[in-house]
Amino acid sequence: MQFRNLIAIAVFLILGMACTSNTDNIRKQQYRKSLLNVDEGAIEKVFREYLPKISDGRNLNNRIIAIGDLNDDGLLDGIVDYSLEPTLEDNGGGGNAVGEISGLIVIVNDNENLTIVDDTGDYNVRSDLKRIKNGVVLLEGLDYAEGDPRCCPSIKTTTKLVVRNNKLTEVK
Repeated sequence: MQFRNLIAIAVFLILGMACTSNTDNIRKQQYRKSLLNVDEGAIEKVFREYLPKISDGRNLNNRIIAIGDLNDDGLLDGIVDYSLEPTLEDNGGGGNAVGEISGLIVIVNDNENLTIVDDTGDYNVRSDLKRIKNGVVLLEGLDYAEGDPRCCPSIKTTTKLVVRNNKLTEVK
């Protein structure tokens, strides 16, 4: 009787180790082990270093960061959706002609460095970065219906973008 119990315990332990090993293998397949620690803080640091080159003296209004594999190399990359406060010159000396200046910055991990590979500049889409899912960047926002006032678009939209040849491209 004790021998059967020992065999049952041994089989249970072996199966448990096999399941754990399989789970680890799945995780390793999802994302390769990077030499870099890629998280929001690392992406934020690259973005903040780049900000003076794109801001032209404007203040940062907002930024949203998403992390995920953008170029199907198994390494975590990042994207920053940013907006800058307009200056009086942007608005022709006053008024509210320009609400904000926004763009998307793609930051790719090559396992040694985080590098900006694309900056859309003024992306001109009224959308917010939501997430990266299966290499696709998802933006959700609003568009104008006929008759909508300039202040208030009413149609909910989803925009899908992918990185192809280090360029952010819309998926139709």
